[in-house]
Amino acid sequence: CKIGARKMKSKTRGSVSGTPDEPQSTMARQKNMAAEKTSRKVEIGWLHFGSNGYSQVRTNSGGGTRHATLAKTTTVAQIMELGKELFFPDGRSTKGPAEDFTFGICDFKKNTIPLDSTIGQMYEQTKLKLL
Repeated sequence: CKIGARKMKSKTRGSVSGTPDEPQSTMARQKNMAAEKTSRKVEIGWLHFGSNGYSQVRTNSGGGTRHATLAKTTTVAQIMELGKELFFPDGRSTKGPAEDFTFGICDFKKNTIPLDSTIGQMYEQTKLKLL
């Protein structure tokens, strides 16, 4: 029990922002910017639009989902290029050449994401561990 008490004391000794005069809610530890992650995990998949609407292309048809660790500054446009390289090697897939397709990026709810958004911004909006 002594070890637990020591750990608790060391956790409460950290520097706090704010002063004792201010309300309790404003007193918090300062954010350690050096410890903040510079990269995030992203899951990339292919949804194909056909006569029945959108359906996921499975791995045996050249699709599937791929996991990538990318910098938080990576834009959605760069993710789209990565997806084209993965699912359309040499500009072709099992469903046809890349020129025959219209490409777009959407989130897990199938909402379109602007191409200038970054991974860091998307993580801030969704608060998910994996995009």
